[in-house]
Amino acid sequence: MYGPPALVELFYLAVPRSFLFDPVNGFYAYPCVERPSVAFSWGRKNWAVSAENFSLGGIR
Repeated sequence: MYGPPALVELFYLAVPRSFLFDPVNGFYAYPCVERPSVAFSWGRKNWAVSAENFSLGGIR
């Protein structure tokens, strides 16, 4: 997710068991079994983001 770091951090605080994975680039990680339900709103319209499009893939 791209945005002001403080707002991205606030978003991930709401995702259970998420954590800052790469502090240099601002990437967060979360358990694959707990995929967040993500939607954004602009102009009174909601835009859902699928779990497949939200995730960059697994980490090791």
